[in-house]
Amino acid sequence: MMNFDVAKEAVLAAESGNFKGALELILQYYNVETIRFQLKRLNSIIAFRPRMELALKALIDYEEKRYHACVPVILALMDGLVNELHADRKGISAESTKLEAWDSIAAHSQGLEKLVRITRKGRRKTTNETITLPYRNGILHGTDLGYDNEIVAAKTWALLFAVGEWAAKAEKGELVPPEGKPKESLLDIIENIQELNNTKKELESWKPRESISINPDLFKENTPEYVLNKFLTYWMQKNYGRMTLILPYKVFDEKTAPLKVREQFKSQLLISYEIVSIQDIALSNTTISVKLLIDEFGRQNEKNHKFIMICEDDQGHAVSPKKSGSKWGSYTWHV
Repeated sequence: MMNFDVAKEAVLAAESGNFKGALELILQYYNVETIRFQLKRLNSIIAFRPRMELALKALIDYEEKRYHACVPVILALMDGLVNELHADRKGISAESTKLEAWDSIAAHSQGLEKLVRITRKGRRKTTNETITLPYRNGILHGTDLGYDNEIVAAKTWALLFAVGEWAAKAEKGELVPPEGKPKESLLDIIENIQELNNTKKELESWKPRESISINPDLFKENTPEYVLNKFLTYWMQKNYGRMTLILPYKVFDEKTAPLKVREQFKSQLLISYEIVSIQDIALSNTTISVKLLIDEFGRQNEKNHKFIMICEDDQGHAVSPKKSGSKWGSYTWHV
């Protein structure tokens, strides 16, 4: 898979008509070390493992600028890979072969399928003219003789890795989206995968905050303690509409939520509260202990309650607090 930033920049350049700029990005990206790294990733595909030895030999030829030698080998390897994994057991050259996978940058209908249609064009007339696309039929059938250049070689590697991404999905049976999943644009997929990658890095480097102040005056916006403090303040004011800010997404319908909160708290008047402790459990999980003084039917009772604060997106999934549109809420909001 291409680096997310490079892929996004290349797609934007191409969509704006700057094909030369997109090409330069691809050529800069596909250096020997990048290709070697991408080949290691392809090793996770069982069907590609027997082909790895030839792929590494093709990489040596690429490094030594023997493009005439590496290009046919790469084309043959991807042809065999598609033949082995495609449901129709046909290679990449067959017109009936469709290579598309949902939730994939490379194997998107706007990417791999269009590129494959170009490369399988009939090239029956022999020519020595320099080409800049890896025309599979012309190269392997000996009619396109002007393929011995870095541009064709780099694009052939790019095609192999795009096919590899499709192959990984095909091997796992993940070519078709789950029922009801909307189709996404290529840039949507790039941004989604990049977001997942960033979240993974954030999870790996996450550490709980040190010395979190329990003084409400020092709470920062968009933190779990700030949201909880707002909720408790609104509770003291019997502002049931504003109290809904603590509700996780999809707990109640937006129109009925204030009524549901009122039903829960109408017999409980919050007299005072004290934040006792704040403990970060995970990237999107913080537990806040609060001492509450509540008037219930004219009697005051002191309660200790733990609010488990979760950061969610609008689909109810736990996400990084840095994600746009995310918010802190609590499933333990009722006392």
